[in-house]
Amino acid sequence: MQLTVLADNAGAERFHPSPVTAQFNQLDIDTLPRTLGEQVTRSQGLMVIILVNYQSWAYDAVKSAIPRLPPSLLTGAGDMNRAILPSFDDSDQECCYMIDHVDIYEGSEIGYSPGRIRLGQWAARRNSVVTWIRENGALVHAPERPVLTIFCDEASASKICLHYAANDHRWQRLEQCIYWTYLDCLYVMTSWHSTLEIARFNLETKEQALFNRKAAGSIIY
Repeated sequence: MQLTVLADNAGAERFHPSPVTAQFNQLDIDTLPRTLGEQVTRSQGLMVIILVNYQSWAYDAVKSAIPRLPPSLLTGAGDMNRAILPSFDDSDQECCYMIDHVDIYEGSEIGYSPGRIRLGQWAARRNSVVTWIRENGALVHAPERPVLTIFCDEASASKICLHYAANDHRWQRLEQCIYWTYLDCLYVMTSWHSTLEIARFNLETKEQALFNRKAAGSIIY
């Protein structure tokens, strides 16, 4: 499992996230709370915590590092085949949800596996991302700091880090309103243009095969 933290360096005049990454296995997972605590001390403001390829054996360590994480969310994040009901607590300024994004691949690049769908010469894969937002009270030793915690795979973590680290405006916008992460992830995780193009192409192909309507326009456009 991998821990990636995005936050501004403590004392820095120019606010810019600096990704810090650490790897853990079942033998050293108990050191995760200390590692995260060190990053809390060395940074300031908004903290984005990304847990990559989270497994159920990391439950106790993650719960110790971030005690306010809902147990049901941790359990669901360890099994992406589960559903997580979205929730929002206005009094505690807390929100959590899971979104199944769509990854598009060239069909020739991947073999068959569960969760992947063939779409002609392309293929689609479900990419689950679990998000927990807490505007305050998430960190025991820094309760005033807003925290955004994301559970995802390695490719998604790289996209998120690049999205915020490559553009100061995106990071500053997230600092001003942490809920921008919802739209940011929708933009980063799914190639909507490619998805619609592939859906249109496959629908046209099926229409031609079923009704022999070669000149018919797609109902999508």
